[in-house]
Amino acid sequence: MINDYKKAFKLMTLSPKFKMQIILASIFFILGVVLDVASTGATVTGGVYVFIPAISMMELFYGANESGLIKSSPIKKKTLTYFPFLVTTPYSLIVYTLLALYHAYLSRIDSPMSVVDEYAMQVKYIYALGLLVLLLLVYSAACYKGFVLSTIVFVIIVIPLIGCSQSKYLFLDFFGAQDINVAIGIGYLLVLLGLVLSMAITRLFYFRDIDRLSMRGIMKNA
Repeated sequence: MINDYKKAFKLMTLSPKFKMQIILASIFFILGVVLDVASTGATVTGGVYVFIPAISMMELFYGANESGLIKSSPIKKKTLTYFPFLVTTPYSLIVYTLLALYHAYLSRIDSPMSVVDEYAMQVKYIYALGLLVLLLLVYSAACYKGFVLSTIVFVIIVIPLIGCSQSKYLFLDFFGAQDINVAIGIGYLLVLLGLVLSMAITRLFYFRDIDRLSMRGIMKNA
């Protein structure tokens, strides 16, 4: 397993946009943390930004897969169907755990809002985060095989969800009646489902050519 992780990180360095993706992933991660702390659960946008590096990791493997060294290698298929998830799975679970614990903590402290409203807002955040991460992970696999269609569907679903998460008083009665521990558990299931679906899509459409628009993004400035 340790050797597999070493191979995974080495493969990422073969991508023509390795440095750029690392910089962008770091920017999104830092920006996401700042937004999440500043908003204290009023919006899930910061949490979503923290998961953007998972998409960056996926793109690095697609870039590495176009390398001449990998095209003639016996691990070519694993470069897209195995190694990306060796990295994105622990990253996604660790980040979700940290965010869930932070917002569970926020649900228990005093705030300008009533205790009930604060609790409900954090429960809503946790549910929204789990659902958005699921969609983000599925999109990270689907966009390489059908960029335009997957992007349209993703935007149509995600924008209303983020909009709902930014409304402090929307559905507060419903979420206020929910157990935050159950919400966290369901969030884990949603993240795991996103990882499983992402892996399934990658394997199911492995032999389908990479979308031309996605290929331009992967190889641009190579």
